[in-house]
Amino acid sequence: MSSGADLERPSPEDDLPEDDLPEEDLVECRRVSRHYRAGTADVLAVNEADCWVSPGMLVALTGPSGSGKSTLLHLLAGLERPTSGRISWPALGGMPRDLPGAVAMMFQGPSLLPDLDVVENVGLPLLLTGEPAGVATARATEMLRKVGIAELGANLPEELSGGQAQRVALARALITRPRLILADEPTGQLDRATGSQVISVLRQAALEFGAGLVVATHDHAVADRFGVRWRMYNGRLVAAEDVDDRATPSAGVGR
Repeated sequence: MSSGADLERPSPEDDLPEDDLPEEDLVECRRVSRHYRAGTADVLAVNEADCWVSPGMLVALTGPSGSGKSTLLHLLAGLERPTSGRISWPALGGMPRDLPGAVAMMFQGPSLLPDLDVVENVGLPLLLTGEPAGVATARATEMLRKVGIAELGANLPEELSGGQAQRVALARALITRPRLILADEPTGQLDRATGSQVISVLRQAALEFGAGLVVATHDHAVADRFGVRWRMYNGRLVAAEDVDDRATPSAGVGR
């Protein structure tokens, strides 16, 4: 099994048949670092990370609290800019902010808009891509059914439990059929059975869409369901482990 650090991919010049040419990566990080100020302290949240996510790659991102997992996900999503290094999205053909619906992010904290009901929250990403309101409502209702909370469509976020709100966020993340799915502790507020269902929905969606999926988690039971694991410690992406040869040809760290 390859750790990804020593992976050598063929290039177009290698005269491979067209069907055998490697797919472009969804996102690539080259020596990416992210600093920020916390009071008088200078925090190095991510320190020279080298990684990539390709279509179909399913990754569990583990590490202790404060190790930089959330910041790395934000960088991969294009929500934060690196202090140094380079991030690109080759297969997407541009920055995520210019491609509504191409990248989905499930946040660790509350992220629903308080003045919109559940169906409106879930359907909002489709409206931003230009879909008609009727289409957005119908697809939002169907997505809520898939995550098991269709009966909550008319509720406002303040009427939801933490676990229900997390499943609404899951439905919203998947409604555009994104190419890259990033989830920050998606099972953190859920019981074991519901959390397992959420991970199943994420994995199934990634496989159906041909998307890359990265899930940050503290839960070993969640991490065990992914073929590739990345680990962060003190801002460094310190290890990558292929735990299932069938999952992906590379762990996506190094190069």
